[in-house]
Amino acid sequence: MKHRVKIFLLALGIANLLSLTFLISSLSTQTSSPSLDFDGSGIVDFTDFLLFVSAFGYREGQKKYEAKYDLDGNGEIAFSDFLIFASNFGKPQSQLTSLSAWLKMPASDRPERILKNEVSYQNISSEEAQTAAQLLWEDIVANQQEARCSRLNRRRIALGGYSLRWIERVFGSEPEDGHSLWIAMHGGGSASSQINDNQWIIMPDLYKPDEGIYVAPRAPTDTWNLWHRNHIDPLFQRLIENYVICRNVNPNRVYLMGLSAGGDGVYQLAPRMADRWAAAAMITGHPNDASPVNLRNIGFGIFMGANDSAFGRNQKAREWETRLRDLGNADRGGYSHWVRIYPNRGHQLGRLDRESLPWMKNYVRNPWPNKIEWRQDNITHNRFYWLAVPPGVAARRQRVSAWVEKQTIHIQASGLANQQLLLRLSDNLIDLDAAISVQVNGQLVHEGTVDRSVEAIKHSLLERADPASIATSEIPVTVGP
Repeated sequence: MKHRVKIFLLALGIANLLSLTFLISSLSTQTSSPSLDFDGSGIVDFTDFLLFVSAFGYREGQKKYEAKYDLDGNGEIAFSDFLIFASNFGKPQSQLTSLSAWLKMPASDRPERILKNEVSYQNISSEEAQTAAQLLWEDIVANQQEARCSRLNRRRIALGGYSLRWIERVFGSEPEDGHSLWIAMHGGGSASSQINDNQWIIMPDLYKPDEGIYVAPRAPTDTWNLWHRNHIDPLFQRLIENYVICRNVNPNRVYLMGLSAGGDGVYQLAPRMADRWAAAAMITGHPNDASPVNLRNIGFGIFMGANDSAFGRNQKAREWETRLRDLGNADRGGYSHWVRIYPNRGHQLGRLDRESLPWMKNYVRNPWPNKIEWRQDNITHNRFYWLAVPPGVAARRQRVSAWVEKQTIHIQASGLANQQLLLRLSDNLIDLDAAISVQVNGQLVHEGTVDRSVEAIKHSLLERADPASIATSEIPVTVGP
């Protein structure tokens, strides 16, 4: 090995002294696709040279032959491959080249960052970003599918000491863009497990969409607030991700509905997780302390009996109708809703509420809306559409309004004084090739271009396995006092 290193160091010096630029560059141009960054460091350096030397001289068919070192693909790791290597020595590799090398490593051996230096954040084109997003998504599916699908097939997932079981039905043929997913929450509440089980097992027969995977989960607890405790949000996030990865569910066609206590849950979960839903239907429930502010970009339906006066449900439904109408009038293009108050009906609607399904299916989620209203509930989230806050920052009643106007992003924030807000950007939202201005509470905090990067894409997918909401660039901004 030492002998080989000495020979190649000498050869490297000779190559530089003789200025074999033309020959080397022509060979390099012919074989630009292989990654020369063998260790994934982001640059072709001495470590890569040692790895190349260890494979030098071997031919296809020999035990120690590795195709990645056969840079010209002629079946032999020889001097022509060395010339290609020498022409790239000391040069940073493109992010896609380094990404390919990183993805070839066993998942357990990969460094946390795809690249180990600033090249990790160099700008890539829109087309390169799309390719990187596809490669990283395919890698997530390949590495996580077995474990996720095993849990999905058992109809049980567990997180944070709580487990979620469900009954599944499949309706219609799978569309070209993937199945829709319908999550229907049962009623019951503060009662025995048997009573809540009885409420659960009737759900699969109550609603039948024309197409889609219909999932009726069993609440993890038997408390009055079955569906709006803090363990529900991550369980539903995982449920959706698993169906996207394992069953080709279209992440832009996920629908939420709930009956009675399940309707209570819709009032709570539809706003908290609005960036996950295309539409939601609340059936004979009560909002408690929920707010409709976050519902700007989804369809929201309310289905209530006019005589369902227990806990003031019918009156609350009318109040929410007014609130949604007022919000929509003040914000044209937002807060699409449909409220049905059925005359002479109490808590039992006699299946009239089934009309909610064909109404909901007309909605498709837009993961990149040009305007967002984000109000934190008592159950907080770190990410909402194209906004995010660092862990530990989210707190109840924080409020952010964000909208895009040409190449300017406007932010109005309250409750976030001196805290960081992360803008998760994509060409689906704004032109990342042009300069971007960001104003927070009327103050200009950013002006200039931003870089798309492989690291931003990776970070987005690690946060949430959602191929439709992948951010390709990030801008951290600080909200003033």
